[in-house]
Amino acid sequence: MVHLKGQSTAIQEVQIQPVPAGATPATGSDFLQLRPGSAPPRGLATWLVDALRAAIVAGRLPGGARLPATRALAVDLGVSRGVVVSAYQRLVDEGLVSGRTGAGTVVTALAAARDHGRPATGA
Repeated sequence: MVHLKGQSTAIQEVQIQPVPAGATPATGSDFLQLRPGSAPPRGLATWLVDALRAAIVAGRLPGGARLPATRALAVDLGVSRGVVVSAYQRLVDEGLVSGRTGAGTVVTALAAARDHGRPATGA
């Protein structure tokens, strides 16, 4: 529970599912199965980082999984692109994803292997 100015709000768990091998990833929150209604009014970037990190650690986003474009995800979630860019940058800083302008953002094989306790193959 989070208490905000005399109110208590339950934070719902966010379910994220990877795209099956060989499938074309969908755009935005459909790909991640995020529920924008479960996001807190403040701290949207942290909410998104926490959801993505949990999916990577749990193996729902395996190494090599491509994340949606920042613009598409921002539109789908109804947030500013800056929120998504900030969240992705925090995941880059943690070594969980890598990204290049124009090439997209992908879960690193190293992050997926580390979080599952097995050595990474490739980089």
